[in-house]
Amino acid sequence: MQPRRAPYSMCQKEECDDRQSSGEVSILERAPTSSFGNRPLSLPAAFQKSASQIKAKERFVIDPCLAVSKYRRSAAGMTERYPPRTMEQLIVTVQYLQQLLIEATPTSPDGVPVSYLSVVEFVQDRFRAVQVDLTRSMQASKRIQLSIIRSQILILYLMADVPEYSTKLGTDALKAALSNYWQDTNDPTEIQRDWDDEVLAYTLLLHVCCEEPFSFLELYRKLYRGKGELLKWSLRLAGEWAQGNWFIVLKLLREGSSHATFSALARCCLARQLSHVRWNALKMYNVTWGKAEAVPLDDVARLLMKEDAATFCQACGLSLTDTKNAILFKMSQLKQLADRFPVRDDDFVLGPSGGPFRSVIVAKTSLKLPSSKYMTNLSSF
Repeated sequence: MQPRRAPYSMCQKEECDDRQSSGEVSILERAPTSSFGNRPLSLPAAFQKSASQIKAKERFVIDPCLAVSKYRRSAAGMTERYPPRTMEQLIVTVQYLQQLLIEATPTSPDGVPVSYLSVVEFVQDRFRAVQVDLTRSMQASKRIQLSIIRSQILILYLMADVPEYSTKLGTDALKAALSNYWQDTNDPTEIQRDWDDEVLAYTLLLHVCCEEPFSFLELYRKLYRGKGELLKWSLRLAGEWAQGNWFIVLKLLREGSSHATFSALARCCLARQLSHVRWNALKMYNVTWGKAEAVPLDDVARLLMKEDAATFCQACGLSLTDTKNAILFKMSQLKQLADRFPVRDDDFVLGPSGGPFRSVIVAKTSLKLPSSKYMTNLSSF
């Protein structure tokens, strides 16, 4: 549970007042007792409306402690601008949004059911507003951009199998954060050099899986900043990938680096390509064994580093033996995986299986959030 923020610490009072008047109150910004008939007595006087006005417009009370400045498109006629938030306010805002992703619950502050998709869309909109405030105030912050980068990588993974989610918007937001990160041209501190290393590592991994937020020339231009531990790890993985050493790629991903948060997010970066990696590994094993050889299912699961190896092998055209405890390899070509083969693989990406999942309904799709055990390494990012 997050500590309650001070009023107007994430949204200027002028914007809160205007959004209350116009009814622009997100379900995640409502006061705990949100109906106006049961209005908390501590709300600002500006929110005191007559009962008839409230009933007619069916509005909700905006909680100044939960309100977060929203993104406004100037192209849509939104010419009014509120004072940009201070750097301290922006840092507080980003920290709040990060924890909202991790600690999301199936209900809003006033007890109304809310989907995880709604949480993600809220967070991404508010991240865009943070970027706007940084631009308007001519400020740059590697700390903020790194936090947004980490969050966007996690979002793209968690929402990978949700058709209602716009992957393009998420990818564009990640590209923007990766680009904006380098706008801070001050001499880096020791901790910022570690951040540079992490961002370069993510950039390389996104190139590896063909999610190209930068050209290779742009990436190369930044390599002069030094090769830290995380970038060296990513370069090794990219080299093994280029040589087709798929088992080593999986092994490197599973073991990760000494940086727990980075290791989990690195696997998130490459999650869309995990099925491709395993298919190529299985293709090599199929040629190696062949001749209708039966290989114990436990051995195949270990080599593919996938708990449900039987389902994966069957999707590739291989079959189980009559005893259901071995995979029957053959010389024929493997089947290509279906385009909609699930991306989410929490056991591999976020950690070993342990404990029940929390289920959250996303539109008509049931989205499983990782258990709190999985999210331990991400709780401090």
